[in-house]
Amino acid sequence: MHSSNGALRSLSILLSWLSFVSQAFAFHAPHVIQSTTATGRRPTASGQVQCKSTTALHAVTKQTSKLPTFDKATQRWVSNDSDDDGAYGPLDSLLRFGPKPFLKRLTDADNVEQAVLKYQAGEQCSRLEAECNMDAFNENVQDWIQQKTEEQRGISGPRDYTYLDTQKIVLSVTWGVLITSLLVWATDNVLSGGYCASYPDARFCEIFPPSQ
Repeated sequence: MHSSNGALRSLSILLSWLSFVSQAFAFHAPHVIQSTTATGRRPTASGQVQCKSTTALHAVTKQTSKLPTFDKATQRWVSNDSDDDGAYGPLDSLLRFGPKPFLKRLTDADNVEQAVLKYQAGEQCSRLEAECNMDAFNENVQDWIQQKTEEQRGISGPRDYTYLDTQKIVLSVTWGVLITSLLVWATDNVLSGGYCASYPDARFCEIFPPSQ
């Protein structure tokens, strides 16, 4: 009984924290950051869209990094930057774009790396912008293609996928803590026999009776 009351108090605190965070970040800038014009990018002869440095971070990165090249012998893209260890790791992919690109980087790291290098070389942009675009691509292919198509046609300005949405990250972490706590509490309640003690006629308890 005391365990259940403690769990309920913990859940109440988490819900209160979630409400506080939502209100605290209610007036922050949205995740989608678009320029007012499409002059930040220009089409090449092949129809591709080249990246222009839109922030000070991009400008510094572009000046100090060498663009990747394609090795015909190995049929692979190769980074020419000796200090290139990646803009960020899989956990940042999880925070920025969710579980799909995070799992993609864990299970298919080599193909993701090749896609990032190819994008960086083709678009002539920073490593950071390339990684963010590939994470956005893996998160939702249709939305990413639609955005790029609209940029090429001049329908919308370029979307800055490198923008780090603090509100989204805080809410994602908070929800993650809440859901994890609920799963831990439910699992403990079932394994300890508390659930079936409270609901002995539940269908779950008929199929999986608690051990005596």
